[in-house]
Amino acid sequence: MTSDELVYRHRLDIFKDFLEHNVSVVELCRRHKRSRTWFYRWLLRYTAYGEEGLRTIERNTPAMPNQTPLELETAILDFIARFPAYGPQRVADELTQAGIFVKRSAVYNVLKRRDLNTRKKRMEYVRIKNGVAATASDLDRDREQAKHRSLNTRYPGHIVEMDTFYVGTLKGVGRIYQFTAIDTFSSYAWAGLYTDKSAISSCDFLTHVQENRREITLHAVLTDNGKEFTTHWESKNHDFERLLKKFVIQHRLTKVRHPWTNGACERLNRTILEEFHQVAFRSKIYSSGEELNQDLQGFLAFYNTRRTHHGKRNKGKPPLQLFQTTKAA
Repeated sequence: MTSDELVYRHRLDIFKDFLEHNVSVVELCRRHKRSRTWFYRWLLRYTAYGEEGLRTIERNTPAMPNQTPLELETAILDFIARFPAYGPQRVADELTQAGIFVKRSAVYNVLKRRDLNTRKKRMEYVRIKNGVAATASDLDRDREQAKHRSLNTRYPGHIVEMDTFYVGTLKGVGRIYQFTAIDTFSSYAWAGLYTDKSAISSCDFLTHVQENRREITLHAVLTDNGKEFTTHWESKNHDFERLLKKFVIQHRLTKVRHPWTNGACERLNRTILEEFHQVAFRSKIYSSGEELNQDLQGFLAFYNTRRTHHGKRNKGKPPLQLFQTTKAA
C-alpha cells in the first residue's frame, strides 16, 4: 500500500466518523488532531466529488522552458570531460562552431548546477571520471601554491604590514578609524585610533610604530594602494612616502585585487575586532576616542606579551617572545 493510499484512508475514516456519529466539528478535530481549517478545506472537496475527492491530486511536473535540454547538457558535459580547462565562453564558442548552438549563460548554468563552475572542480571531475588517483606531484604542487600565498618574511622587522579599518561611530566624537600594523615574522602588533584615515594620521601612526619597535630595525612596510599611504603619481610626492624615506624604510605595495598579500594584517584586524572592540562596546560606554584608544593599548600589551599565538612560527608563543629573541639574518 502506497503512502498516498494510507493518507486517503485516514481522511476517509475522519469523514465517516463525522457522518456516522454526528459529532461536532470541534470534537472531531480534537479527536483526530486536525485543524478546523483542514477539515473545511477537505469538506469542500468531499461535497463536490464524494470519497474520490479525498485523494491526493497528482500534479504533473511543471514545464521549465528556460532549462537547458538534457541532450544539450549531455553535450556540454562530454565536451568538458575532454577540455576541462575551457571556461563557459570558450565552451559555447567551440560547440557553436561544431554545429551545437548554445549560449554562454546556458553553459555556465549547467556547470553551476553540476558544481563544475571552476577550473579546479572541472579538473577534479575529469580525474574522478577517469578513475585516476591524485599523484604526489599534484599534491605537492597544491601545497607549494598554498605556501606561495604567504610572504617570504625572514626575521623581525623584515616586512611590517599596515592597514586601516573603520571601527564605528562614537557619540560626540564621530567616526573612528583604526590603523593597524603587524610584524609578519613574529606577529607583534601595533594599533592606534584616529578620527580620519588621512596621510597625516598614517604618518602619526608610522611614527608611533617606529618609536615602539623595541630596537628592532624596520626594513620594509607593506600597505595597500590607499590614499593615506601613497599616491599614484610617479613623483611619489606623499607625506607617508617621505616619512618612510626619513626612517630609511622601504615601501612595498600590495598587488591590486590580491588582498591576501596583506592577509596577516587583515587577520589581526579581525582578532582585535572580535576580542576587543565587540567586547569593549558591550562592557563600557566610551565618551572619547582617547579613552577607547587607551583600552586598546592595554589589549595590545596583552596580545603581544601574554596571549598565545598559534601561527606557523609562534607555535603557542606570544609574539613578543619571537619578536625580541630572533635576530635578523
